[in-house]
Amino acid sequence: MKSYFKIPLYLSAIALFSIPLVLTHAATSFVDLFGNIGTSILVMMTYNFYKNKQLPNSSELIIALIGSAIAANTKTQLQPLVFLILIIAGIRLAWLYKKSKSLVKLTTIIPITLVASIIIFATPVKNTVLYQNPLYPIKIQVGGIVLNHKLSPEAYEGGNRQQNWIESVLEINAPLFWTPDQWSENPELSRKGGFWGVYVVFNLLLLVGFALREIAIDKSPNKNAGNEAKVALLAAIAMSIVPLNFPQSHELRYFMYWMICLVSLNLYLISLPKNKQLIGRWLQPKYMGLVHTIFLTIILAKVGRIYAQPSFITLDKYIAFGVKSEFVNQIKPKEKVCLLSKHIGENTQAEPTAALKYAFLYSSYFHPELDYDYSIRAALNPEACGDRTIIPGKL
Repeated sequence: MKSYFKIPLYLSAIALFSIPLVLTHAATSFVDLFGNIGTSILVMMTYNFYKNKQLPNSSELIIALIGSAIAANTKTQLQPLVFLILIIAGIRLAWLYKKSKSLVKLTTIIPITLVASIIIFATPVKNTVLYQNPLYPIKIQVGGIVLNHKLSPEAYEGGNRQQNWIESVLEINAPLFWTPDQWSENPELSRKGGFWGVYVVFNLLLLVGFALREIAIDKSPNKNAGNEAKVALLAAIAMSIVPLNFPQSHELRYFMYWMICLVSLNLYLISLPKNKQLIGRWLQPKYMGLVHTIFLTIILAKVGRIYAQPSFITLDKYIAFGVKSEFVNQIKPKEKVCLLSKHIGENTQAEPTAALKYAFLYSSYFHPELDYDYSIRAALNPEACGDRTIIPGKL
C-alpha cells in the first residue's frame, strides 16, 4: 500500500484493523485472512492497471502474480474469483499493450503468461493431474459429468443471496459480538456480519463522494479531475458481483477482500494531493487517521480484551479447551479416522461432535502422550468419511 499507492503505513494499519473480521482473524489461526489479502492485492493491482494509461512495470506484474498465487492456493472458494479477476486484468493489459506499441513480442508474452498461470493455479493444476478434478476433493459437475470427488458440501441456500449479503454487510440481524466465524446459537444470526455496518456505510459514502466530485469537476469547462475515484467506484461495484451471487453470501469471512479493498481505495483517494483541499482540508491522511482511530478504539473496546490483548494461555490449556479427550482416546495406532465436526461456539465440551475450528488439534502432533501415529481428517457428515473409522461412532 505504501509502495504502490503512497498510503502512509500508520493509516493503512489503523483503517484495516478497524474492520472487525480483520482484527479477529489476525489474532487467530483461520486462513481466510491470508487468502483474502492475496485477493485484495490482485484487486488493487487490477484497479491500478485500469486507472493508469501506460503498461505496468515488471514489479507491478510480479506483485499481482504473488497476490493471485496466495489467493488461489489458500482457499478453494477464491480460485474462481481469482480466475475472473485475472481475465478482467488481462483484457486491460491487452488493450494497453496494443495502444503502447510495446517492443516486447507476443512470442515472449505468451510463454511467460502460461508459466505464470501454472504458478498461480498450482493447486488446481496438481488436482487436475492427480485426481482429474481441479477443485478436488469437492464435488463439481462439468457438462453433465461428475468429476472425481470425496466431499459434497451443502451450501447454505436460505433466502435470497443478494439480500443475505446486503443484510450481512450492513449487520442487520447479525451477532452482537464479533468473532472470527461470527457464530451464534441463534441460526437466524449465525455467521452473519463482521464488517461493522457503520464502518461500511462510512466508506461507501466517502467513495461515492469522491466519485461525484470528479464527475462534477469534469463537467466544468477546461478542467480535468482525473479518473481515480470514478474507476475506484466502478471497481467497488464490480468486486461486489461475486459475493452478491455466492451461495453462502452471508458469510463475510470468505469475502474479506471486499471490505479490505473498499477501505484501501478510500485510503488511496485520501492520500492523493489533489484531494487535500476538500472539506476545509480535513480529508488529509493525518486528520483521517484520527477519524479511523476513533473507529478502531470502538472496535478494541468491544473485542480488544479477547483479540488484542495477549492471553498467555498455554498450549496444554488450549488443547484441553478445544479437544474432547474421549474422542482422542478412541483412536487406535495407525488408524485412519474421520472426525465428525461442525461449526459451534466456545462451549466445545457440551456438543456431541467436535468443534470444526479446533479439529486440527486432534492431530497426533498435539498428542505425544499417545506415543503412536494415526491419520485423521474432519468431515461435516458421515457420507464424506468413506472407509475411515468415524468418531464419534453414534450420534
